[in-house]
Amino acid sequence: MEETDGQTLDFSNTELAFSHKSDRELKKTYWLFRFMNQPAMVRIGNVLGNFAARFPLRLFDPLIKETIFYQFCGGTSLLECQHVVVRLYTKRALTILDFGVEAKDTEDDFNRTLEESLRALEFAASNPNVPGISTKLTGYV
Repeated sequence: MEETDGQTLDFSNTELAFSHKSDRELKKTYWLFRFMNQPAMVRIGNVLGNFAARFPLRLFDPLIKETIFYQFCGGTSLLECQHVVVRLYTKRALTILDFGVEAKDTEDDFNRTLEESLRALEFAASNPNVPGISTKLTGYV
């Protein structure tokens, strides 16, 4: 347990840990992790994911966005993430922005990666609920 602001944080208190989620979100999370614990389903998901990556038809985007994406990501933009940052802060949880992208082959790709990282830094600097960011350095190689 850790003490902050005179209050003890108890990480074993799952009621508090998940109080920012609705019943619907908790049920969705339960089924997602149940699915992810089935090796056969994970193999099928890997095959479908690799297929979707090679043929960017965007057919699987809605399914991915409604399942895995929202479980592990705050949004596709800083503006979308702001909603999650505020929601977490109401439960005294701070957010670290994580912009994970691989640089491609062109100077334009490098510049887009750099610009997005700089926007994330500016966002964090102006937001007391975001004490820092995480940047994947291989995105600049």
